[in-house]
Amino acid sequence: MLFRSKKDEKQLFLVLDIGTEIVKALVCGIEDGVVEILGAGKMRHSYTAIKGGVISNLRGVLGTCAETIKFATEFTEYPQKCIVGIAGELVKGIMIELSYHRPNSTIPIEKREIEESIEYGLLDAKKVCGKVYAPYNQPSLDIALVNAAILSSQVDNLPVEDPRGMSGKEVRLRVYYTFAPRSHIEYINSLAKGIGIELAGIVSEPLATIRSIRLKDSNFFNGILIDVGGGVTDIAIVKEGIIYGTEMIAFGGRVFTKRIAQDLMLNYEEAEELKIKYSQKALNRAKMAEVKNGIKKDINVWIDALEVAIGRYRKVVESFPSSVYLCGGGSLLPEIKEALMEYPWIKRFNFDRSPKVQFISPDMVDKVVDRTLMHTTPADITPLALARTILDLQN
Repeated sequence: MLFRSKKDEKQLFLVLDIGTEIVKALVCGIEDGVVEILGAGKMRHSYTAIKGGVISNLRGVLGTCAETIKFATEFTEYPQKCIVGIAGELVKGIMIELSYHRPNSTIPIEKREIEESIEYGLLDAKKVCGKVYAPYNQPSLDIALVNAAILSSQVDNLPVEDPRGMSGKEVRLRVYYTFAPRSHIEYINSLAKGIGIELAGIVSEPLATIRSIRLKDSNFFNGILIDVGGGVTDIAIVKEGIIYGTEMIAFGGRVFTKRIAQDLMLNYEEAEELKIKYSQKALNRAKMAEVKNGIKKDINVWIDALEVAIGRYRKVVESFPSSVYLCGGGSLLPEIKEALMEYPWIKRFNFDRSPKVQFISPDMVDKVVDRTLMHTTPADITPLALARTILDLQN
């Protein structure tokens, strides 16, 4: 239960999106099956705090998180539980399809039966996991399961939202297992202890985004998701709700900031501020041209890395989905969308038609209401998507 009683205050959750550049914190509650954002805060990290999506300076990140939470809770009660997003090069998702026949089809499906099936699928997921991490060639890398999420379920070929309590002969499940180095998980546990809030869940950020987006023409997410962050770009290939794979390229907005700093002889902070103003078209014509020239020097490297990442699924995906969805702070640079729109998708990959490139807007996040009115751009999608997972935890 998320409510102690109708008269008592409702339970509040803290959502933490610990990005490479910025920490974002949301204070959320649930009202009538909808997540309400009641408070929000964000603060920039020190430059060395996060590398490749991994905490490298726990004390510094703790301090930044504490200040961010202070802003988020200024007009709310302090939350009791927290959800932390996880992403980065060494965070991998593996989807396993499970099916089994039940000896007695008249007995309702129980929770323990589903749990045993997920545990059985974990054996296959670990085998795949070993192959996925093999190219990193790090024998000391201790990989652990972060969580397992049911993406879809069927009972006797009938799609159901929740198989528990139903009767049937055959059960089919698609389960998404998220793995990460144990050190990543221990850092997040230490972080939760440091801020004094119970850790309710560690959630894969690409998976959270995929599961939270409501499309007008489909009940399932269908497209290539590209989340351009500060340090990395996360990619997910999803067709009719089926996740074919997630990838990460170690190339995000920081590369463009460094280029601007180098070309215009600025320090990093000055270049970052200039880049943000450029994406907002808040510079004079001469300065806009200078920044644009700097970004164009590296945009082809980014698109080449993207091509390599998507190319790993040429033999897996029969035909790629015909939509490309953009989010993340780095996606606001106009050159990112321009490069994707000019890219020869049909010549390089098996597309039925040239994909439409579009931004994910906050109003596309299902069952999340922003009472703060602070989240209005594609840069805000990840924390909103993480907030949506509160409903999954409730269930």
